[in-house]
Amino acid sequence: MVNPRILRTVLAGILAVFILPVRQVKAASPAFAFSTDKQSVSAGDTVSLNVKIQPGAFVAGFRLRVSFDDSVLQLAGVTPSAQIEPGTLQTNEISNPVCSVYVCNVDKGYAPKLSGTILTYHFTVLGGIPTGTTNICVCVDQTCDFEGKDMVLDTLRTFTLNLQATPKQEEAYLTDLVPSEGTLEPAFARDIYDYRLAVGSEVKAVTFRTSAPEGCDVQINRYTLYAAGSKTPILITVKSADGKAKSVYVVTVERAQKIAEGTASSALPSGKKTSEKNTKAEKALEDAKKSTKSTAGNTARTTVRSTPAASGRTNGSAVESGAESSAENQKLSSPALAAAAVPPLTIVESQMSPFLTGMLAAVLCIVIGILLSLWFRSKK
Repeated sequence: MVNPRILRTVLAGILAVFILPVRQVKAASPAFAFSTDKQSVSAGDTVSLNVKIQPGAFVAGFRLRVSFDDSVLQLAGVTPSAQIEPGTLQTNEISNPVCSVYVCNVDKGYAPKLSGTILTYHFTVLGGIPTGTTNICVCVDQTCDFEGKDMVLDTLRTFTLNLQATPKQEEAYLTDLVPSEGTLEPAFARDIYDYRLAVGSEVKAVTFRTSAPEGCDVQINRYTLYAAGSKTPILITVKSADGKAKSVYVVTVERAQKIAEGTASSALPSGKKTSEKNTKAEKALEDAKKSTKSTAGNTARTTVRSTPAASGRTNGSAVESGAESSAENQKLSSPALAAAAVPPLTIVESQMSPFLTGMLAAVLCIVIGILLSLWFRSKK
């Protein structure tokens, strides 16, 4: 009779020879696969970790854990595919490792068929990292079917990323800017982008001498200026060799107003002299008005004195009036009156009014008629 202990030993050996290698072969061809979209990264880059599942796997649940160096990488987010129904995946994005647990929708009564990329982890490379390498480790375990049985699909994978120094960013700037006319205000500096340039009215165009780092392209939009008395903005654009960086310098050229010919440079003294002349002319005009009033009064008095009843005194009055008129004419012919541009006044000699002359002639005719009438009557 066979010893039971020996029988159990033989059965255990058979299991060790046949069953365990089959399980190892099954584990050697995992249903889960992982990949990254980059092998070398630098500061500011984004790297993605894709989780894939082989076609035909009816996985009802699993757990994913992703560990990384948080001094180099930072989790930016987790994106599930459309195969993962809402509410069936829960992810703790704060922890390290990041843990994601999937449990299918049990209301359907069966596990959905998953295939292809089912989940993507996004990482951002932090700045100031040294050159070298960093690792991302991903592990899947606790895989089960719809009945809760272990599917033995545990898989572990480690990815090594090469860290590169941050590439030097190209810059675009001027190292010198010199105008052909005038002086820039303020003085040129590579970090100052707005300037003022004053030029004379005779300047119709302005050119610039520029310098920039090797490979940079410098373009100036115009050289000619607008009309005198106006402002002309000139744009100087600098582009880096790779075309990614650009700087624009603006020079506002202020062209002076044209000055009329014959205008004295000392406008203020000229204005003062003109003002003084105007003041003297105004005073002379006032004096002329006063003299005119006085002369008019004298003329009126002369006319009253020239009456027929005092014909003997008329000449005397005329002489006095003439003397007064001569004195007034001398006043009116003074330089002040000439400066005031007042026309000279003419004093007419004393004479009887035309009305009085007519009246006297009529009276004389009447007297003569009366005398003739009396004479003829006395003769008859």
